[in-house]
Order: sequence, then C-alpha cells, then structure tokens
Amino acid sequence: MQRVTIFVLWLCVTCIAWPAHANLFTVAKDQFSRLVKKDGTYEVVGPFEGNVISKGALDKKGRLYFSFTIHGYEAAIKRLQDVGHLDVTVHVYAGGMRRETVQIGITQNNWDAYEDALLQQFKSNGYFVWKTYMFTVQTMYPSIEIIVRDARNSTITSRTVSIVP
Repeated sequence: MQRVTIFVLWLCVTCIAWPAHANLFTVAKDQFSRLVKKDGTYEVVGPFEGNVISKGALDKKGRLYFSFTIHGYEAAIKRLQDVGHLDVTVHVYAGGMRRETVQIGITQNNWDAYEDALLQQFKSNGYFVWKTYMFTVQTMYPSIEIIVRDARNSTITSRTVSIVP
C-alpha cells in the first residue's frame, strides 16, 4: 500500500511540475487585416476591428490576411535546437468545412538564418518574438474560423470573423 501511495504522490507532483499540455508558444497581436507589408516587419495595413468584415474592404485579390506574433518559450527553443524548425499550422474553416491548412512556422532555413538572434532574445527576455502572417481567399463564405496549432496539435488561438457584402 505504501508503494502505491508514493507512486501516486510522485505522479501528482510530476503533473504539477511538468504540465502535459504546455504549449510550445503563445500568440499575441493576432488580427485580421486588408494587407500585411512583406518587408520583414509584417506591419498590418488596414486592420479590421471587431468580428465583421466587408468584402469590399479586402484587397483587389479578395485576400483576407491574418497576422500574429509568436512568443516562443523554452519548449520552443528546445524544439528548434532538436529538430531545426517550429511548426505553426493555421487551419481555415469556412462553410462548415476545413478549406485550407497553411504552414507558417519557423523553417529550417529561418532557424539557420536567425538562430543567434532568437537565442539572444530568449536569453535576454525569457522568450523570443517571431512575426508571421497568412492569407485566405475563402471570403465567399459567410464566416471564417482561423485555428492556430503547434506541432503537438494543441490549439494556440482561434478567431472567427463574419464576411458581409
């Protein structure tokens, strides 16, 4: 009986110390917009406030942009060091179905190019910042749901927007 009690106590302490579903990263400043500058700053142009967007406000190609900032913590750094990339997957749901899956994480090429800078940010701040974006043209549907997931398939954030004429 004593062995079982000690084992259960060890399990409870382990679960508290190392959460089973700790995210690799968090998302900040997530927003829909008309455009995102492609100059490396990924500055939002024409941000949409609220959860209703007019089709007429989209760019001439009918694209709806979704941008956000990744805050990567120790688990993300470890993953980058172990496998050389950080998966960030965006699922686009429209009309009740998944319409697109877009990979927009840190690629091996990005890690090679920015490893020193990201490690320095992490050492200085306890996290690193990575700005990214994606776009969808699924704007013919009355609403769009964006779900951002990590490599463990954990949902990091989810946003829904209505599209009106």
